[in-house]
Amino acid sequence: TNSFDSNNVQQTTIDGGQVTLVFSGPTNSSIPTNGQDVNLMQFTITSASNVEIRNLRFTVTTTGMAGATNEKISDLKVVDTETGGTVAGPYSTDITTTTTGIVLNDTWHLSAGKSKKLKVTADVGSASGLGDDTVRITQVAFTGTDIKNVDSNTDVAAADIVPNGIVANTHTIKAPSLEITLSGAVTSKTLTAGSVNVDL
Repeated sequence: TNSFDSNNVQQTTIDGGQVTLVFSGPTNSSIPTNGQDVNLMQFTITSASNVEIRNLRFTVTTTGMAGATNEKISDLKVVDTETGGTVAGPYSTDITTTTTGIVLNDTWHLSAGKSKKLKVTADVGSASGLGDDTVRITQVAFTGTDIKNVDSNTDVAAADIVPNGIVANTHTIKAPSLEITLSGAVTSKTLTAGSVNVDL
């Protein structure tokens, strides 16, 4: 016969609501001037509980931007990669230099045990001065009030978000180029009036 008393029983409490982030790219790459909805960062967010995401915070780090007309990043937003729908944003201000304190405060929900694959996209300006400028997105750490556990009606602690913050890869802006070459030497040819389907 086994006997137990409360003095020798070890009790473990597991708190729900842990949120996990996984960075998935893209790798360092060249992005075009005048590009639309260019993918600058991709990540997956998973939650153990039903949660409400209130804020997504970002920093955009740039090099080379001098503030010329159309030398900018705009329409920054977070998109669901599976549905194509916008989850948060767009950010209402054009980005013409390194910018901190970007907060996309659209509220959205994530069900317990589910994941959402997201990407951060933006439009790239058309200025020729953007050539060889760089841009990098950082998903800034969540604060203690950015995510709410709707089951317990409590905020998810920043310590329960792992990892809390992601630094994406650096991308270089390149102007599209078009190179035209001749297939061979040009020679003279006599053509007969009225001829059709003649190779030139």
